[in-house]
Amino acid sequence: MTRRLFFLLLGLQFAVPAWLLTQPRPARFGWQMFSDYRLAPDFFLVEEQGQEQPISAARYRIAFRNDVPAEEALARHLLQLFPEAVAVRWRVAEQPCGEVRR
Repeated sequence: MTRRLFFLLLGLQFAVPAWLLTQPRPARFGWQMFSDYRLAPDFFLVEEQGQEQPISAARYRIAFRNDVPAEEALARHLLQLFPEAVAVRWRVAEQPCGEVRR
């Protein structure tokens, strides 16, 4: 019984990701969740006068994953850490992507 359960669980660990390779990407629990490539965004603190100051977001996140859209959550966290900022903007390759305001 234990042997059957072991091989069933082992088979599921291969079958589920293999099936997810046929689904739109990135798929949760799919093998491609770490193989997708996307540039990491650059974050900027926006002051009251409208001036932007770049901030290294690497200090506030563990890893950048392509399957988790965490930019907005990180921007909200940065707003809490820096009360002098009125907004946080992020860009990818100099293209505006988003903004979170107080």
